[in-house]
Amino acid sequence: MLNMTGGGKTNAPEAPTPRPEEADTPRGALFPGGPDLISRQVEVLEPGEVFVFGSNAQGYHGLGAAGLAFRGRSGGDHANDPSIRRARAAPVGHPDRIGKWAIFGQAEGGMVGHEGKSYAVITVARRGAKCSATEAELQTRFLRLTLAARSRPALNFLVSALGAGLGGYSALYTGDIWSFVNDRCPLPGNMTFLAPLTAPAAPGSR
Repeated sequence: MLNMTGGGKTNAPEAPTPRPEEADTPRGALFPGGPDLISRQVEVLEPGEVFVFGSNAQGYHGLGAAGLAFRGRSGGDHANDPSIRRARAAPVGHPDRIGKWAIFGQAEGGMVGHEGKSYAVITVARRGAKCSATEAELQTRFLRLTLAARSRPALNFLVSALGAGLGGYSALYTGDIWSFVNDRCPLPGNMTFLAPLTAPAAPGSR
């Protein structure tokens, strides 16, 4: 298993009232003065690239960017997907739990799939539970990812829109979290931030 979890903690301030239902504001940057968002539909990873996606705490990678990392697609009927059915029936460590870039049941950190590497960040407590992570939790997890990227400068981390979509948070809300992280640990150049998926995922939970 690829060890990219990094370390370190952040002394997060008391979280203000969340704004998960704010309408997303189109913007060309992750946050004002931050890195640009790149429009790229990731289907194949080049050598040295790591796909970063949001996960539920159980590591059930069914829809959205998580589904893309495990199943190779972000939408559709994930419950009846053969790869999901095999993974759910398999014990921990079984080859049937290894997907395209991710491993079923691993909710956080770096992993290696059949076709490339990925890194999961927990953004919801369970499938369908939108906005179930606190701001302090997201700050800590985003910082942990940033430290992992800084410790692996030879890798290019392709960061999907963490917390958006199935996570329930707006781009403005998560942008503020990234700004908080950047103030304490500058985002390295080997983190590429992707614009949200252009094709919406099927209704349901990740």
